[in-house]
Amino acid sequence: MLRYRTPDSELTVKMWLFPALSILTAIGIVAILVQMGLQSDVRSQLVLSLLSWAVVIVVYFANRWFINRRPEVEGVSVTDPPHRVLVLANQTVRSQELLDELRRIDANKSATYFVVVPASPIEAGTAARGPLDLLEATRRVTQERLDGTLSTLHSENLAADGEIGDARPLRALANAVTSFHPDQIVISTLPPEDSVWQRFDVVDRARAEYDVPVTHVVAAPVRT
Repeated sequence: MLRYRTPDSELTVKMWLFPALSILTAIGIVAILVQMGLQSDVRSQLVLSLLSWAVVIVVYFANRWFINRRPEVEGVSVTDPPHRVLVLANQTVRSQELLDELRRIDANKSATYFVVVPASPIEAGTAARGPLDLLEATRRVTQERLDGTLSTLHSENLAADGEIGDARPLRALANAVTSFHPDQIVISTLPPEDSVWQRFDVVDRARAEYDVPVTHVVAAPVRT
């Protein structure tokens, strides 16, 4: 599915004999599992693996249920105008959707912004370039995204600063919250089918962790 979503021009490494080889591989895996189920000496391994898989799924849905039923934070109103807005984004940090949301939540242009761009090789698109220039390339791309966003905000007479954050988005967010003390957080991601952050519930976990409003912006990636 990921291969179908990626244009040929953006592929660094192409799968041989796609999609026939992928289909044959899937059939081979299913055949091995069926064979394990038929053989008494390895059947227990299959059953235990399926049970562990079921436990992970149950824990996942239990975690989602716990996050969704969290109590409302007292004393915080999303209608109050924000004064210190913390922005967490990477691929979408310069997207029109994010910029429009920042303009909307601070129509009076009285807020101070702090933009954090996690230095992740995956989000920066440098993971496939190899280890020799990985860290340097990741930091360069991340810095360019941060500088471009701050330049746009400054051009609209908005007070904004920022930093390159930890490669782990939640760690980058935690460090920024400790230093900046925001009264509102904005997290911008790609759509669910393209977003690593959404697959790991970054937005929901941030809402459960911090007692300030957390706005989620879903934006299309900006091609650079």
